[in-house]
Amino acid sequence: MLRNPHQVITRYRIIEKVWDYDFMGESNIIKVYIRALRIKLEASNAKDLVPTVRGVGYVLREQK
Repeated sequence: MLRNPHQVITRYRIIEKVWDYDFMGESNIIKVYIRALRIKLEASNAKDLVPTVRGVGYVLREQK
């Protein structure tokens, strides 16, 4: 996401690039890691930087 800010990254692409894994199916692993990332960002007063694009994936926004 850092390499492509403001670009929606699909869940499949995240699995493929982060874990180098050809995943066929449903998993909540992405949700778990995105939630952990959000918690860490909120701890440093950076909120709403990684919103969900419903049905597609996630995007990295600039801090307001």
